[in-house]
Amino acid sequence: MLDVTPVRRMRRWRRIIGGIICVLCVLILLTWIAAPTLARWWIGPRLPWTQSFKNGSVSITEVMTKLQIGHRRDIQVMVTPARARAIAAQATDLWMPPWIVRTGQQVVGSLQLPILRPQPFIWEVIAGGLSPAPMAGLFVNHVELSDFLRTYGQTIIKYGGQPIMSVTYVVTAGRITDVTTPADPPLTKRLWVEARGSLILKAGSVQREVTVRRLAGHATTTFTQDAGGYRMAIQIRIEESDADEIIVPVLGDVRPMLLKQLETAANDGLVDGLESVWLPAWMPLDTRVDVVIE
Repeated sequence: MLDVTPVRRMRRWRRIIGGIICVLCVLILLTWIAAPTLARWWIGPRLPWTQSFKNGSVSITEVMTKLQIGHRRDIQVMVTPARARAIAAQATDLWMPPWIVRTGQQVVGSLQLPILRPQPFIWEVIAGGLSPAPMAGLFVNHVELSDFLRTYGQTIIKYGGQPIMSVTYVVTAGRITDVTTPADPPLTKRLWVEARGSLILKAGSVQREVTVRRLAGHATTTFTQDAGGYRMAIQIRIEESDADEIIVPVLGDVRPMLLKQLETAANDGLVDGLESVWLPAWMPLDTRVDVVIE
């Protein structure tokens, strides 16, 4: 007669092994589902996290597992989960599991750059999108930009070696769009800049404000490696303009000269303003930028 005992024992072990595998699969699935929440619980008590670099610092103040809409930040970045994980790992020097960052998650923080603005820039990063390059939207206050131009971009017009007029540039609105293409050199970003505002001309006690309906041109940003990070330089070229006629005795219409002076003053001001700016190596330089001046 056939002894069925070994067969029954084999089936029993198969059921036990199958049950163990099923339990492990369930545990793995539950861990995968709960991983972002568990990570948030672990990170929460350690926030704010801050990393300082020369002339500034970046901080993470809040990590959220679900997208929360309602607050507009100075800087808004959308990046794929895989790229977000890679950037975060490089910035923090911590290894992160491939499945820890998922679409819909959100990180909020601040960026301190006192040489550009006294108060910090508030930023948020949202995991999502399809493009491998991060997408960044920036909102710039026109009053702060005009203050920057007043500090670094004021122009003195001379005639016969003597100063005859000062020019202050005021921006009321504008847009900066990323037009970089793969054909551009490495570590280079090209931006199309459009703005409107006014020119304040002052000669002695006489002052006049001239409306500038449109000013447009390219701004080329070049990054150079330095001390494990990057320096940046920006060169502006004014290509289109629409402004009221500006007639000055002896000189005639000085609009072409003023626009050239504006271009020169803006570039000189950017050299001074960006001289001390240093970007850490983990900054994604391929980020597509869209800036609104309002």
